Amino acid sequence: MKYGDYVNTDMNVNVDVLPDGLPNDDSLCITVLGFALNDVGTMKDELVGRLQTALASAQKYPNAYVAVTGGGTAKNNPNAIEADQMAV
Repeated sequence: MKYGDYVNTDMNVNVDVLPDGLPNDDSLCITVLGFALNDVGTMKDELVGRLQTALASAQKYPNAYVAVTGGGTAKNNPNAIEADQMAV
C-alpha cells in the first residue's frame, strides 16, 4: 500500500507536457493510447486532449518517436479506426 499512497499523494503528475530531463533522442517514444470514437467516427474530446498533450511533448522532444494506438472502430462507421483518426 505504500506505493498507492505515494501515487495518490506525492507523485508528480504531468498532464500538459512531458517533464524536463528526458532523453532528447530517438530512445524516447511518446505513446498515445486510443479512446472510443464518436458513433460517426470523429474523435471525442478526451482523445483530442491526449493528442494535444502528445503534440506539446513532441515539440519539446522533437527527436522522439510518437506512436498512436487503438484499433476500435466507430459504431456507425466501421472504416473509422482510432489510430487512423489520430494519425491524421
